[in-house]
Amino acid sequence: MDINELLSIRWRERAELLRRIDQTMRSDHRVRAAWLTGSVARGEDDALSDLDVYIVVADKAIDDFADHRRIHAARPARPILLMDNLSNAPVGGAYLLALYEGEAGPQHVDWFWQAKSTAHRPDDAKILFDRAGLPVMPGAQWRGIFHRSSGPPLGPKPPLADVLTHKIAFFWAMTFIAAKYIARRDSETAARMTGVVSRTLTEAAALCHNGMGLSEGYAAMAAGFEAAPAIAQLRVLRELVKHAEDLDGPLATHGIVQPSEAISQICQFFDLAEALVVRDVRP
Repeated sequence: MDINELLSIRWRERAELLRRIDQTMRSDHRVRAAWLTGSVARGEDDALSDLDVYIVVADKAIDDFADHRRIHAARPARPILLMDNLSNAPVGGAYLLALYEGEAGPQHVDWFWQAKSTAHRPDDAKILFDRAGLPVMPGAQWRGIFHRSSGPPLGPKPPLADVLTHKIAFFWAMTFIAAKYIARRDSETAARMTGVVSRTLTEAAALCHNGMGLSEGYAAMAAGFEAAPAIAQLRVLRELVKHAEDLDGPLATHGIVQPSEAISQICQFFDLAEALVVRDVRP
C-alpha cells in the first residue's frame, strides 16, 4: 500500500477512535467533562500522534472509574495493550496507557480520570464537552499541578509478577513510541527513549534470572545512536525486540505471557517507520 495512503488511514483511524471515545463518555451521565491536551490540542499533531484524553467524573463515581479503568478503556474499542502507571495519575484519580489495533500499527491513547471536586480545566485544552462548568486555569499552571510527584509506577512493594508484567508492557509501549520519534527524525528524543527501553528490558531480564548480557550489548549498539541515520536507529530497536522475544520462556515461568497481538502491531509499525525514513516522508 502507498505510504501516503497508510498515513491517511492512520488519520482516519484516530478520528474514528476519538469519535467513539467522545460518544461513549457523553452517554455516561457520571462523566461531567472531557478534553484533549498535547499535540492534538495544539494543532501540531501528525499521523503518528496519540490522544491524551482527560475525563472528569462525579465524585461518587471516581472509585468505579479508577478500579475498573481497564473496562472503561475498552468501551470505545478493544485494547491490545494496557499499562498502568500511578505516578502519571492525577491525585485521587487514575491513569492508563492503551494501544488499540490499527492498519499500520497501534493507535495510542493516554487516559486520565479525575473527580469533579478536584478538577480544573486548562485554558489551552481542546474541549470535547463540559457539563460541570469547571473552573478554568492557565494551561501551564494546570500542567504544573495535575500529575502526582514522581514515584513507583505500581505503588509500594508490588508482587514480582506485577512488576514483570508492568516492565514488559512498558517495554513494548516505549519501543513503539521510540519508533515514532525515529520516524519524525527527532534523534535526541529517540535516543533518550531507546535508552529507557533498553534499561527496562535489562531489568526485566534480571528479574527473570536470565543473564542476557543485554546491558553490555546495548552499550555497543548505543554508541553514536543520536548521530546515527534513522534507519540504523530502527535496527537498534529491532535488535532489542529480538532480545525481548527471547524472554518468552523465562516470563512463562512466572505465569506471564507477552502481548503477542500488540507485538505484531508494533513490528508492523516499524515497517511503516522504516518506509517513512527510506522514502524521506514526514508523517
